[in-house]
Amino acid sequence: LVLSFDSDDAGVKATEREHVGQLSQEKPMLDSLDIVVLIVSFESRASVVRYASEPGLPGAVVADTQRELFAGYAMGRASVYDVWGPKTWWAYARSLLGGAKLRSSTGDTSQRGGNVLIDPEGIVQMHHVGRGPSDRPSVSTISEVVLAATERRP
Repeated sequence: LVLSFDSDDAGVKATEREHVGQLSQEKPMLDSLDIVVLIVSFESRASVVRYASEPGLPGAVVADTQRELFAGYAMGRASVYDVWGPKTWWAYARSLLGGAKLRSSTGDTSQRGGNVLIDPEGIVQMHHVGRGPSDRPSVSTISEVVLAATERRP
């Protein structure tokens, strides 16, 4: 199970959408490794319902409006530099060059996101808290962790 802690706000969180897009593109490979993706959002339930209806998402979307899962996995607040620093601007530039249209954000831009990989026994195999919206592990990194964990199982 991969928990992808994201916002469904399509504005300044476009870099997080890029990560969800990468997970979507690699869905056949994730399926072959029995990896289930669950997107966790702190936005309102109505917003999450809209997000969940978008085509091509790599998994289900759930609302954590009280941010209990975010807190439980230490997804705290990002600094202004983490949110608006050079890595974020570079990610936005790549998105714009790729034809993406950016909108202004209506969500909490300083809420950190990340990824947590939990194996079938409930053991956390990877815990990545993003420094900013563009800091996410690659899908290949996630699959490498899964393969390594699988090799260690008796």
